[in-house]
Amino acid sequence: MSPPSPSQDSESLLDLTREWLPKVSRSFAPSIALLNGPMEGPVGLAYLCCRILDTLEDSLLPVEEKKALLAECMEVFHGRCPPAPLLQRLHDTDAFADENDADGALLLNLEPVLYEVSLLLPETRDILLRCMDEMGEGMMDMMDITELRDETELHRYCHIVAGTVGNFLTDLYLQQPIAIQPEERQTLEAQSENFAQGLQRVNIAADAGKDLIRKITYIPGLLRENAPSIERHLDFCKDTLRFLDGGLEYLLAVRPKNAYRSFCALPLLLAGKTLSRVAGHPGVFSSEGAPRVPPEETMKLILFCRDSIQSEHAIRQAFAEFTAPLRTLA
Repeated sequence: MSPPSPSQDSESLLDLTREWLPKVSRSFAPSIALLNGPMEGPVGLAYLCCRILDTLEDSLLPVEEKKALLAECMEVFHGRCPPAPLLQRLHDTDAFADENDADGALLLNLEPVLYEVSLLLPETRDILLRCMDEMGEGMMDMMDITELRDETELHRYCHIVAGTVGNFLTDLYLQQPIAIQPEERQTLEAQSENFAQGLQRVNIAADAGKDLIRKITYIPGLLRENAPSIERHLDFCKDTLRFLDGGLEYLLAVRPKNAYRSFCALPLLLAGKTLSRVAGHPGVFSSEGAPRVPPEETMKLILFCRDSIQSEHAIRQAFAEFTAPLRTLA
């Protein structure tokens, strides 16, 4: 029997992503559900691949061991060495053996993921591996850092964990057989980093309290006299608006009837809502954090992104509404 030909929307790929995504990311699953069509499989697979790297990086293993495992994992994804020795080492650590740890279970079952990567169209596989290489190498470089000192370090960190993915998504969209105008392409390429940076910085703002418990500080200058500053947190949130504004222009450069527009709209609009809720909130440094967007509001947003996303006016109006509470403080 001849091997399967390269594809990016095979049934086995969709089965794999639809099985694992709800287990490892409840927040990403609603977005991917909006991405019906040829991008769904590759985007879902890319998420699983990046989750595997992130699980290794976030583990409690010694730093040097994590770096070695990340480097070997990248070799395996490139097909330069077999997966069996890596899987054996991962099993031997017992760091991923918790039966309730979906991320660990995905890592220990990476062979189906590797198989689907091998079946991607060559041009799609190339941009995915380029994304993973930059992410993995960046993770290894910054693994020892527990406090970001300035905007340069923050920008680099956000690029490693989010900007790389933004580049992959943009390149994948631009590969699609659709009529993309030169000015649209220019905007997408120019604003891709801002889109990704904005989403990651909102995560940082929302999770500031949890990160402090882990003794990690992603917001430069947050600690003043060994205590977190609510004023600095608010300033950080205000500054994050400029990245989300760039993300809005990125979103509007996507063809109105393309599902990728719905896919991008949901996290961007949720980020705008979330940022306004957590900015300067007195509970943001607690273990529970500031109040997040309620599930019923998230569901309304999902429906909006499914049904009303073709209207630029509706998108701009919603984004302005969600970010207005923070802009009044800026």
